[in-house]
Amino acid sequence: MTEAPRVLFVASEVSPFAKVGGLADVSGALPKALAKSGVHVEVAMPLYRSIDRERWRLRLSESFEPRMIRVGSRFLLATYWQGRLPSSDVPVHFVDVPEWFGRDGVYDDPYEKQAWWDNGERFGGFCLAVLAMLEQQGGRFDIVHANDYQAALLPVFLKTTHQYHPNLSRLKTLLTLHNVGYQGQFPLSLGEALGLPPWTTEPFGTLEFFGGLNMLKGGCVFADRI
Repeated sequence: MTEAPRVLFVASEVSPFAKVGGLADVSGALPKALAKSGVHVEVAMPLYRSIDRERWRLRLSESFEPRMIRVGSRFLLATYWQGRLPSSDVPVHFVDVPEWFGRDGVYDDPYEKQAWWDNGERFGGFCLAVLAMLEQQGGRFDIVHANDYQAALLPVFLKTTHQYHPNLSRLKTLLTLHNVGYQGQFPLSLGEALGLPPWTTEPFGTLEFFGGLNMLKGGCVFADRI
């Protein structure tokens, strides 16, 4: 009898913790449905300022230790908190990087009414922080399920810069597109800051798109399934 896969479901918003659109609804419901069908599933998402740690009974992770995340010449500390999806036993791992997520708004500045200027770094760095978590216990999962552009660099990193890491080399990736209108398009310089191989952002490279970097395009190219 084949064992059920072990899945890490990665999303930028998960209901009821943080919700902007339909992605949050899927992210809050699908993992619970998978768990009921026998799949071992866990969730990873950013720890935004708006998430009430006491209300959701979050505590520092017992499984994943803090890690330094490098972006360009900067090193940011990522710590991990744990909780559960309400009315379930599905674990949720919250990535806490105050410089990126310790502010109001998920994607947009609520006062300026526009997207945060550093969303590329925020969610590219989020992917690096998830990888730093997986490096500690990669054997815990078989599949990384990335959702939308905010998690789309996970397949890219796993097939390029992290492909030979002993805890990551066997992981398979699934990318789900919920809203193709938001593709994560940023300056090409972001690729260098995140440590992506130069050939991915060269003209006609796998992430290059009309002179910029397109996260969703990269995810589509490198994911094992879409």
